[in-house]
Amino acid sequence: RAQRFLYDPGISIYTDALTAADSGLINAMTDVTEGGLATALHEMAAAADIGFLIESEKVPILSETEQICAEFGLDPFGLIASGMMIMTAPPSNADELLSKMQSANVQCTAVGEVTKPEQGVRLSLKGKIIDLPYYATDELTKIL
Repeated sequence: RAQRFLYDPGISIYTDALTAADSGLINAMTDVTEGGLATALHEMAAAADIGFLIESEKVPILSETEQICAEFGLDPFGLIASGMMIMTAPPSNADELLSKMQSANVQCTAVGEVTKPEQGVRLSLKGKIIDLPYYATDELTKIL
């Protein structure tokens, strides 16, 4: 199944991006590719002068990804994530945005909140708040 990820679920965010942009409900969006979710969050935070608090349990990670990461000692938050997009929206728009994305058959999950820039990019993990690492090199390179 993992060998087909390029096609199913696929790596295009075309529908995702158009749906989000057309909704008029978002503040910002970016694709998540090399360096994974962690790096994309750091880049977005720096560009917008904000921080993030992400709830690790809410981030959807495919079971195959979890297995591969466990086998090779990789952090899924620093692993290439083509086909994923992150966006920010005011809390008051969250439910409507989730509904619009789901109506377009786009998987969308609220995974955290925007915080003050001095709080940095953090991760809630098993009841603890930790700094989310920045991956200058994608985790995938560890096994290539």
